[in-house]
Amino acid sequence: GVEASVAEGMRADCLRAHEEGESLSGLMRRWLTRWYGSEGLLVLDAHDARLKRHCALLWSREFEGHGVHEALRHSDAMEGPAHVRENSVFWLDPDHGRLGVIRDAETGGWKAGTHSFEKPVTGWSSWAEKHAFSCSPGVLLRPLYQELLLQSAAVILGPGEWGYWHQLPMAFAHHGLDFPALRLRDHGVVVSPAARECGWTLSEGWLHNEAWDRWVLDKWMAPLEGGLTRHEAMLTLWHRDVQTWAKDIAPELQGPSGAMEAAMGKAWRQWNAKVRKAIKGRRSREWTAARRACESLVRQGLPQDRWANWHVLAGDRAGSWKAAWLSEETTLKAVIWVLEDRIEEMNEAAENSSS
Repeated sequence: GVEASVAEGMRADCLRAHEEGESLSGLMRRWLTRWYGSEGLLVLDAHDARLKRHCALLWSREFEGHGVHEALRHSDAMEGPAHVRENSVFWLDPDHGRLGVIRDAETGGWKAGTHSFEKPVTGWSSWAEKHAFSCSPGVLLRPLYQELLLQSAAVILGPGEWGYWHQLPMAFAHHGLDFPALRLRDHGVVVSPAARECGWTLSEGWLHNEAWDRWVLDKWMAPLEGGLTRHEAMLTLWHRDVQTWAKDIAPELQGPSGAMEAAMGKAWRQWNAKVRKAIKGRRSREWTAARRACESLVRQGLPQDRWANWHVLAGDRAGSWKAAWLSEETTLKAVIWVLEDRIEEMNEAAENSSS
């Protein structure tokens, strides 16, 4: 059992957290400070008003249109696992909770729920300092907020976080921040039979809905790529022949010939999209299975490690897993444990946690 003095201290922390209206995270900060504060552990409350004012530059740049979205625009990072919002700030409303800040189609400004934000006469910088406490970072802004407050020598990440942190090097450079070293922590993954049949492996990473659907269709389209490439090349050659022939007839036909090529290029892209849709429709049963496979890995936008307790799923193998894990030599290389036959237990655990 726990020593009486330790238990009494933990109880006192509970009472103090309750009196201060803190959530479970507040209580955990108190406990961590109690247990490890003497070892040099520093625990920051990221919701502290003073810290938020210190990072007012992040909030103002998002409202100015010079934030994360601007830094990543036109790059491959826009297609990463985390959605790149036009404004990565969330507004903390006392009545309605945490609301996403989006573009107001009527005014061209910003809004969060029914709250509208007009550009201040004095600029967004002074506004951000005044309203910093009500600003909360979105998933892609939180790493910058974290590193602006306290630069890390290394950040230890789970597999879900690993993906979206790798979207952000350009955003860090855009804000003049050093991108920290990243280390993947040990973790477990449950691979369902459906995911295995789709050909998913750890190297594919966590694919959210749109990325997963595109990945599945790309695999199904692969056998057709040769034919599509051949026909596109024939179409390009035909355009060149028509332009050469038209030029010999009359130079003024070059304009209409170019317009025809552009129109047919658009039609070709549309036809390709319809081919993908037709392939999907003809394999509806396989598509349904592929969707189930996606949900076994990423559910409601959350990677598996955020909603499934792998330790519980290990079941009677938990003892041997712990022994194997503890016997690993201490290295910076992450150990990834894979289970391929516990998917029903995982689904049941996920349903229980959401009810």
